[in-house]
Amino acid sequence: MQRPARSLLRFITGLLADPDDCGDVAVTLERLRDERPALARAAD
Repeated sequence: MQRPARSLLRFITGLLADPDDCGDVAVTLERLRDERPALARAAD
C-alpha cells in the first residue's frame, strides 16, 4: 500500500506545482473524494 500512496502523493504534488492546473486539481481531488470508499475497500 505504501507505493500507491507515494505515487498518488507525487501525482497531486505535480498538479499543484503548476498554478494553471488549479481547475484540474479541484476536479481531480473531487474525483478522489468520490472514489475513496472504493479505494479503501480495495486496500482491505
